[in-house]
Amino acid sequence: MFISRQHKIIVIWNPKTGSQSIHRYLRLNVPDAYFGPAGHEESEGKAHWHIPLSRIMKENQITAEEIITYRIATFWRDPIDRFLSGYAWKQREFPDLYANMSIREYVETEQYFRLQKVYLADRIHSFDEPRFPIINFDSIWTWFNFHDYENEFRRLA
Repeated sequence: MFISRQHKIIVIWNPKTGSQSIHRYLRLNVPDAYFGPAGHEESEGKAHWHIPLSRIMKENQITAEEIITYRIATFWRDPIDRFLSGYAWKQREFPDLYANMSIREYVETEQYFRLQKVYLADRIHSFDEPRFPIINFDSIWTWFNFHDYENEFRRLA
C-alpha cells in the first residue's frame, strides 16, 4: 500500500503486478509517501504491504466519508498469467518446498496466491458484497493494466 495524504491518493499493491518498481519510484518522488508500518526488513513508513483497501482504511484511520476524497489505484493482471508468475516465484524463492511441486499440487495447497478480487474490489471472494456498499468506488478507483506496464506506469506516475 501507498498513501499520500497531500495528493489524496492510495495505491494498493496487488501481488505479482510490478508493485516493487512502483514502490521504489514513489519512495523517491513523493515527499509524504507512506507505505505502512515497519516490516521485518523495512523501517516505519517504508514497508511493502499487500493489503486490501478496508485494512488500509482501518490502519490509517480513514473513514468512509473521507475515502471518497481520495483517488485509488491498483494494477490488475491476467489471472492465469499471475498464477503462473506466483508459482515460478515460489519455486525460485523456496526451492526446498516448491522446486519439484507440480502445478496440480501447488493448486491443491493453501500456499497459492489469493485471488486479485480482494485487491481490485475489496471483496474476500468474487460473490461477496463489497465491504463498503454505500461508496461508489467506480468514480475514484482506477485499474491499471499490468500487460501494458510501461505505459500504465507512466500514467500512474
